[in-house]
Amino acid sequence: MRSGAYPVDASARMSAAARRPNDLNPPPPSDAPDVAAYFEALAYFEEASVDAFDALRSELEVHGAPRPLVAAAARASDDERMHARIARTLAMRFGGRPSLPPAAPRGARTLEEIALENATLGCIRGSYGAAVVRVQAVRASDPVVRAAMKRLAPEEARHAELAWAVHGWICARTGPLVRDALITAQRDELVVLGEELMFEHDAVLIDVIGLPTANQARALVARLVQERRIAA
Repeated sequence: MRSGAYPVDASARMSAAARRPNDLNPPPPSDAPDVAAYFEALAYFEEASVDAFDALRSELEVHGAPRPLVAAAARASDDERMHARIARTLAMRFGGRPSLPPAAPRGARTLEEIALENATLGCIRGSYGAAVVRVQAVRASDPVVRAAMKRLAPEEARHAELAWAVHGWICARTGPLVRDALITAQRDELVVLGEELMFEHDAVLIDVIGLPTANQARALVARLVQERRIAA
């Protein structure tokens, strides 16, 4: 059974690369074993990311984004649909019962609203999550999990690159006030992420599914800050 050393929804926020709305509620509490609970949460967020990328594709079209960005968002939605199926399969393999997120219809959003969510959840969270999946693809001791993460890793990396491409396009279209606000939002998101990385995962999660240790996770964030030249 789960040891209760960490909240599952926090674990999913830290490790899942799925893009999801910032107003999405966490998955329901789970009494499944640690590994199963992790994949239950991952499946939940991956499923939510299908709609999130669908919404992004539609919004990019409305705001006149270049066709390659629109096409990449559509492809990402298809990727995440497969990722959700993989996560559900893994959850059930370890004794879990994954649930679906509630439908979350969205109204029209301004470019600034899209930019803020993309800059934080897409660029920061997405890049960190993709880095974690790369680690899992190498370090997971369970061969089925390792193979699944190898499948997900390049696609999640591509989704992170999409977020940064959208970020660049929006910054080029908006004024300095918006760009400064996005920089501040990314810094704030990094602070929150850093606070989440203060606790250590249970040993079974580090071993079986290859999650990084707290120190390794903070190193991933430091590398992200350096590579993307995010000023402190």
